[in-house]
Amino acid sequence: AQGLYYPDTSAAGCFTNIWKLTQGSPVSHHKEIMPPSLILIDGHALAYRMYFALTGYSGSSAASRWQTSKGEPTAGVFGFARELLRIYELEKPDYLAVAFDTGKTFRDDIYPDYKATRAKMPDDLRSQIERIRQLIDAFPFPRLEVEGYEADDVLGSVAQHAVEKGLGVKIITGD
Repeated sequence: AQGLYYPDTSAAGCFTNIWKLTQGSPVSHHKEIMPPSLILIDGHALAYRMYFALTGYSGSSAASRWQTSKGEPTAGVFGFARELLRIYELEKPDYLAVAFDTGKTFRDDIYPDYKATRAKMPDDLRSQIERIRQLIDAFPFPRLEVEGYEADDVLGSVAQHAVEKGLGVKIITGD
C-alpha cells in the first residue's frame, strides 16, 4: 500500500483513514499481551533533527558533503530514512504514520508573530522536504497532512482517538 495524503480536515477522519488502511492487517503480530501499537512521527521535526545531526550546520561545507553528484542535497533525506527504519525495526509497531506541517496555521492568524523568533529552515533542507514526503509515500505508512494545522496538532488528535480505540501510542516529535 502506498502512503496517502488525507484531505479530511478532522483528526477523527485522519484516524479513521489509518484504521481502514490497517484494519485486520497489522504490520506485525508479535504482541499477545500488549495492545496493538501505533507510532506517530512528526515528519518536519524528525527531518530537522536528522539534518542537523549529520551536517552540524556549521555552514555549507558540512552540508555540501551530503549531496548527489548533481548537487541535490541529501542529508535530511538520508537521516530521515535511517531513523525511520531504526524506529520501525527497534519498536516493531503494529501501525505507523507520519505527519507533516502544511504551512500557515490558525495560530499565525491569531498571533502574527508566531514562530517569528525561530530560525528559518536552511534552504538545502527545505528542498528535501518534498523528497522526504515521497519517501514516506513509498512505504506502507500513511502520510498525514491537514491544511491549517501543524503536524503536532494532527498527531495529538490522532493519538487521542487511537488511545480511545485501545491502541498503545508513541509520538516521535521534537516539540
